[in-house]
Amino acid sequence: MKIEELLKLSPGELVDMGICPTCFNRENDGALYGDNSDKLLYQDSDIECFFVGNPRADGHMCISTIKHYHDMSEAPDWLNEKIVRFSKTFMKIICDVYKCERVYLCTMCDGPNNHYHVQLIPRYAHEKRGSTNFVKARGKYRYDQEKLDSIRNQIAEYASKEGRSNNIGRKVRVTIDRPIGTPHPEYPELIYECNYSYVKGIIAADGEEQDAYVIGISEPIASFDGVVVAEIIRENDAETKWVVAPQNVKPTEKEIRGAVNFQEKFFKIEVVL
Repeated sequence: MKIEELLKLSPGELVDMGICPTCFNRENDGALYGDNSDKLLYQDSDIECFFVGNPRADGHMCISTIKHYHDMSEAPDWLNEKIVRFSKTFMKIICDVYKCERVYLCTMCDGPNNHYHVQLIPRYAHEKRGSTNFVKARGKYRYDQEKLDSIRNQIAEYASKEGRSNNIGRKVRVTIDRPIGTPHPEYPELIYECNYSYVKGIIAADGEEQDAYVIGISEPIASFDGVVVAEIIRENDAETKWVVAPQNVKPTEKEIRGAVNFQEKFFKIEVVL
């Protein structure tokens, strides 16, 4: 079926055909659900957080994964843990901004090809407690610039702190295009003393794929599966470097600084373990 014909179908009909409506919407520039810039609260390379367009209560929001997973059982543990941390933080923020009593969390990813997401549904003082809050009548999203900005600012502040540590322990594959012993492509006098390059599919703050040092391996390699053991944050620079090591290897800050000094000596850095 052509894209034009698929665009005429409802999300439920797409799911029944085995097409994920969330992925379909993103691939077609919001053609299915429309522009959500007035609802978007936060987005990074892993998750998208936004107000629901047909909420069950004011402040009803959703956290969706960027990569397609059917549900929590398919997603990696580090991503599930990140979603729980963000959910906890959003619960507090929503209670503060919308003055609700509680925020209920649920995830109902069903059908042949649904997309992993969790919903946060506020309960207000005038509403009864209990599971009926999950099936409250849906309404229309009410745009409130002040509330939107408040939540965006608070979650951005949280994310800036979260991003400094939530990747530690994450299993990744590093593609090596600057092996140990090779010169820097722009500064040939700089020789790489460890394998270095990027983690494919992870977009860093500078808009490029995430840079990573591989330590604990003494010979040139083409790729490496390991664990993020530290992050190197450069002062006054958007780039943050990951340090990846073999499983169960726990280098000290001194060891990390020594391994990456050949390049990081030109910057003032903080090593986050």
